[in-house]
Amino acid sequence: MTSDEIPARAGKSAQDRGDGGPDWMMVGVLGLALVVRVAAVLAFPSLHHPDENFQLFEQAHRLAFGYGIVPWEFIFGIRSPVLPVILASVFRLSAPLVGGPEGYLLVARLLLALSSLVAVAAVYRMGRRTSATHALIAGLVAATWFEIVYFADRPLTDAVATTVLLVGLSVASVPDAQLTWRRLAAIGFCLGLALMLRLQLGPGLFVVALWIGRLQLRARWWPMALGGLIPLVVFGIADRLVWGGFFHSYVAAVQANLFEGVASSFGTAPAGAYARWLIVQWRYAFPVLWALIIVRGRASAMWIVAAIVIIVVHSAIPHKEYRFVFPAFACLVIVAAMGAADLLEMARHRLAPMMHRALVSATALLWVAASAALAFTGTFHDWWYTARPEIMASFALAKAPDLCGVLFYDDWWFATGGYAYLHRDVPFYSFDHRTTPRNLIASSASFNAVVAARSSVPDFAKDFHVQKCFSAPGSEDLCVMRRAGTCTPELAMNAFLAPNMTWPSAVESKAANWTKDPPGRVWRVQYLAGTQIWTRRGDSNVFDVTHCTGWACGGRTLSILRSGDRIMVVRGARPADAVIYLGMLAGTRVSGWHPAGPWHADIEQ
Repeated sequence: MTSDEIPARAGKSAQDRGDGGPDWMMVGVLGLALVVRVAAVLAFPSLHHPDENFQLFEQAHRLAFGYGIVPWEFIFGIRSPVLPVILASVFRLSAPLVGGPEGYLLVARLLLALSSLVAVAAVYRMGRRTSATHALIAGLVAATWFEIVYFADRPLTDAVATTVLLVGLSVASVPDAQLTWRRLAAIGFCLGLALMLRLQLGPGLFVVALWIGRLQLRARWWPMALGGLIPLVVFGIADRLVWGGFFHSYVAAVQANLFEGVASSFGTAPAGAYARWLIVQWRYAFPVLWALIIVRGRASAMWIVAAIVIIVVHSAIPHKEYRFVFPAFACLVIVAAMGAADLLEMARHRLAPMMHRALVSATALLWVAASAALAFTGTFHDWWYTARPEIMASFALAKAPDLCGVLFYDDWWFATGGYAYLHRDVPFYSFDHRTTPRNLIASSASFNAVVAARSSVPDFAKDFHVQKCFSAPGSEDLCVMRRAGTCTPELAMNAFLAPNMTWPSAVESKAANWTKDPPGRVWRVQYLAGTQIWTRRGDSNVFDVTHCTGWACGGRTLSILRSGDRIMVVRGARPADAVIYLGMLAGTRVSGWHPAGPWHADIEQ
């Protein structure tokens, strides 16, 4: 045997082997999985992480409708365009039918949730090859376990890769004799797709391939390689078409995160953080689940080793997030479910049939109850509501016919839903009043709507009135305020230029009288994840980047324009490729925003 197969007992029925007609138990498990996922989508609109929106939904919106915020990852080409293109097609096709933004976002999330059912079916079928009990318990856990349900509809590469990984491992969990050419090609396809979705899973995926392929190069590695080649070709060509080089996004991501420390700039955690987080999330169920994993240790060794490798590799990376190792945790909980089924099957011959059925039913209910309890305790409880007020505020403003500009007053731009959730071609302003000079925010002529915390409402009491406030557990109410009248765009107010404003139209705008006389000769610049020194060329407004650390070291020249105390920085030689960001001059310090977040510069000479 190659992996996760307990020998079938003599005399097992055809139904237990899955050889009969329609498997109504499987239909029931998939139906339950669908109901739970749809309920989660409808009841808990939220954003687990900014990447969920700005790496996928926002880019899909930009591709589908022509406008959207471009984060630094898509400026420097370190993200694959494949999933954004697919989601853009979903947006474009569904918007005329169901409207937007609520409509097309709901369709996209439901489709993601539906795609996760493939993993539920695969896990169920894997269990069915051992017994009906294994099929029921493992399938039920895949259908209802709180972490799997929570991530099922998330547009995160970690979540989609988890679905693919569970399918691949389930397909691979057969005796050696059943590792046909076709099955091996399917396994290779799953491993290759998971790799393209989440490159950091590579070591764990290689362990799976090695476990299956062993030294049988022709018999096993060859069909797996052919299957895996399909997603590699698709993603490689996509990078070539969009970024100009095969696998450009993967090479750039490795360079930025591994060699330039970009990921670490967003926070680090000790090596044991993932183990601690797992204990915190699984809480009282942790010792029971690990006992069940040990019970299943030999039969599901491939699953366990793959999960451990994924956790160990990610533990060595300073920047840590729970979602990064969710694929490993999902594998472990499926193993625990199979372990529970092992114990139930051991008890089959010691109990009367009715008592055994009652024990199986009780165990199934206990799994569901434990999952429901863990889903709404501790930090996981708050995750269901993350960014919910911002989402609801954006949905409300999307329906305002006279909207001409929006200011998110108490949120960094990446904490909002961006244009994907606003779906209005209007200027999008996002300044945190706690770190931005008040006089930069004071003007209200450039926007006629404000989204702010309830405690910040008095800051706009003179011109704006509260329309509606939205709440979520554990966070302050977020209010939508409006004023009458139109908007006069002001470039220096905007972290993101109005969608229809590009360079050189930004310079030619009457909103500011830009001149080519920037102050100083040497600027020491601090970004969110790196530093640069800009040195002026003679008396021109062109600056050379003479020193650079961290990410975004590409692009060695830039132009700086000035309008009073307003500063505009333009990167890129061609207007179509220009990246524009703005700031305010106060003494010898310039502070402002660019597409990746805040920046400031000290003028030294």
